[in-house]
Amino acid sequence: LGKYYFEVGEYEKAAEAFRKAIKNLAQYPNTRHSRQSVIADIKGHQYAAEYHAGDKTALDRALNALTELENSEELNSYNKNAWLSGAHLRIAEMVAQDNPTFAKRHLEEARRIIKSDERLILRKNQLEKLEKILLKS
Repeated sequence: LGKYYFEVGEYEKAAEAFRKAIKNLAQYPNTRHSRQSVIADIKGHQYAAEYHAGDKTALDRALNALTELENSEELNSYNKNAWLSGAHLRIAEMVAQDNPTFAKRHLEEARRIIKSDERLILRKNQLEKLEKILLKS
């Protein structure tokens, strides 16, 4: 639901949906989705929504969620690479207008991860699309 609201530009509703998802995962910790890596990924989505809703302090929280994800013990390398590259792409998109140099660093990190894992076909397409958008601005 949070991803839907994000896609249609309803950022406050998206942030709330992500917040509820995190709360539910914490409330029911024995599910297969209550892993640290999954929660860190969802936090990253929440903070991106908050940033786009106007809360620029959400960038610091998004960076912390990225660090949590990097340090998580996710056993599935595909999941971890997909989530890490997605987090870098979200951060690049978040700050593209406010800090283009910082955005480029995150694009480069996403590119590095994507190149290292040939299974990340969708992320590669997302990277190319975001690069075209950011290069126009």
